[in-house]
Amino acid sequence: GDLVLSTPTLTKLVWRLGACKHYSVPFFTSFSKTIMTLAFAKILTLQLVLQQRLMSAGAYDLLLNNTDGNYHYTKEITDGSGQIIGGVYQDSVFDTSGHLLGLNQGYAFNFDNGTSFNYNNVMSLGDGNQIYWLEFAIIYATGIYERYEGGSIELNFVEPDPNFVAEITLHEPPEPVHQEEESESIKLRITSEGGHYVPITSTGEQIGQTFQNPITMPDSSDPNQVVGVNQGYGFLFPQDSFITDVLGYSSPEQVLGNRHFALDGDDGGEMLVFNEQVLHATGSLRNYAGATLVEEILSTDPQYVADITLTVPSDAEDIENEGVSNGGYNFRVTAEGGFWEAILAEDGSVIGRRFKNPVYNSSNVRIGTNEGYAFGFPATNITSLKEYNANRKFYVRGGTLDVLNEVIVAASGIY
Repeated sequence: GDLVLSTPTLTKLVWRLGACKHYSVPFFTSFSKTIMTLAFAKILTLQLVLQQRLMSAGAYDLLLNNTDGNYHYTKEITDGSGQIIGGVYQDSVFDTSGHLLGLNQGYAFNFDNGTSFNYNNVMSLGDGNQIYWLEFAIIYATGIYERYEGGSIELNFVEPDPNFVAEITLHEPPEPVHQEEESESIKLRITSEGGHYVPITSTGEQIGQTFQNPITMPDSSDPNQVVGVNQGYGFLFPQDSFITDVLGYSSPEQVLGNRHFALDGDDGGEMLVFNEQVLHATGSLRNYAGATLVEEILSTDPQYVADITLTVPSDAEDIENEGVSNGGYNFRVTAEGGFWEAILAEDGSVIGRRFKNPVYNSSNVRIGTNEGYAFGFPATNITSLKEYNANRKFYVRGGTLDVLNEVIVAASGIY
């Protein structure tokens, strides 16, 4: 049919809509299999969308838009059978006046047939302004956005796929509230029974998996009642005898990825976990922000069952950092003796890599291993832009460091 649109200047635009067929949307930005006529796609061109949103300027802080063809980029990740389970993406970011600030680059994996997602994003907005955000949590922010670090992001999806448009509202972190009457520790149980596992593949081999598990509380009056869900993804790496035999870390502790715990109820609480570190928590779980997730595997056959214990973190003690060398650096990482493998998209193109490297000190003595994964993005003419979005962990003598891109988001031992 005919659709008549009026811009703020009351100029009428008439587009003839063709028939369209919309398939299930496996990912929230651009991984849908949508067939639309060119005329319908033009309705959501960048200028028109921005004009419409200007009528409500001030209600949001930033605007994500993938209709800017100069910078838009997507690649799909599958489970090896053709099912899309996530992908990498790059979209333009504008201010409320329609000025291009920079780009949002990230990757995500989906659950529940595409109705919920676990995503990792970096917004590079020029002049040293950056925002790192996992799902709804702002983990790191610089420049004029520094005050939002530790806060949250609210997304208002204005237009669906394929022309993804979303308004972003930034929230500063709330004042810390510690409820003394609440328990200083909590135990959650996850099980594969009633859960969902999907492999992440590359070059025909499994390199990780996405998972979704029901949560129970074994110490409660009803230990079998499902009280929430645990969703996430993890990447696998080759075994490293230095990590296991010398440093004493188990195989599950060497799986890197993100997890999202969500408990039922009005104040059930949510928790975002980066590797084993709780970076953000709300509701009844808010006291556990900064805690380390301790997972005890109770069974692997026929069902995977594990208890997860969380303890409210105490104030960090001042520890003399013996890890700082006199040579001007802490660690030296080398590819020699390490591991490197490309991560491929569904179309066979390289979208990232997994890596594992020996770590030495300034005296050329091996002290640990660095492992991680990174997703890359196409080169642009926008300055101060990330070329990758990475998760890596240092397992070294004296402790560990969890690193989001170049930011140490958690550390243990002497670090």
